[in-house]
Amino acid sequence: MRFGCCPGLASFVPPTLDGQEDSLSVAHAKQCDRIPAILKLLERAGFDYVEFGVGTAAPEQPEADFHRFLAALEGSRLRAEVFSSFIPPWIKVVGPDADAERIEAYLAIAVRRVAEAGADRIIFGSGGARGCPEGFPAEEARAQLRRFLHLAGDRCERHGIVLCIEPLNATETNLINRVSEATALARQIDRPVVQVLADCFHMGMEGESYDSLLEAGALLKHAHVADRGRRYPADFGYDIDGFFAGLRAAGYDDRVSIEANFEDLATEAPAGLERIRRAAG
Repeated sequence: MRFGCCPGLASFVPPTLDGQEDSLSVAHAKQCDRIPAILKLLERAGFDYVEFGVGTAAPEQPEADFHRFLAALEGSRLRAEVFSSFIPPWIKVVGPDADAERIEAYLAIAVRRVAEAGADRIIFGSGGARGCPEGFPAEEARAQLRRFLHLAGDRCERHGIVLCIEPLNATETNLINRVSEATALARQIDRPVVQVLADCFHMGMEGESYDSLLEAGALLKHAHVADRGRRYPADFGYDIDGFFAGLRAAGYDDRVSIEANFEDLATEAPAGLERIRRAAG
């Protein structure tokens, strides 16, 4: 297995900030200014790659902002191999506010930029974008979600990217909360470009058995790990060893990213990496 880290930069810059026209670029520039130091820290810790949010590629901002992000990556041995938090919460893919034209325009830029950054995985969690609004027909919501996955899959396929459905616990969304549900959905889509992610944090929140990893099997194409309370992997209450045993039983031997709410990245990221290396065996 190879191990990466989600360093905790904001996934998306809000559409407005203090009413300033240049606020998006200013906020994004502040994110990018932090990246070189973060990459050095993760390099020293021994990580194999880094996982950013799609928002760092500035898909709703000018090309100059995206190139600022690319420049921030230069000089590091760590590559941005995976991007998560695919769709911002203000672009709805489910419900009455889902706008096909806006979704397609966003996908065209976002997927291209992620590919240009060198990634081959996009993670579709995006609970705010995919949640079914109260009173909206559940079956229609599921149909919209399937249409979105086909549409996004088309874009990803053109760029050699695999799109992974991330189950999120019920406090974050009401559609696709368990690995078993993501597995069933990926089988419905039935395209190699649409696969599954497993996250032991969300599995723990949902009380889902690690047997679901075996059920997903070859559909598993990425994994996230964090401990109880979304802390870095240690021994805070979740069965980290059991999660990795489940991954191995499923035949998974690919990337695993720590996706935690770090209080001190400099100490907690290395400690988390050491813990998951032990668990991976």
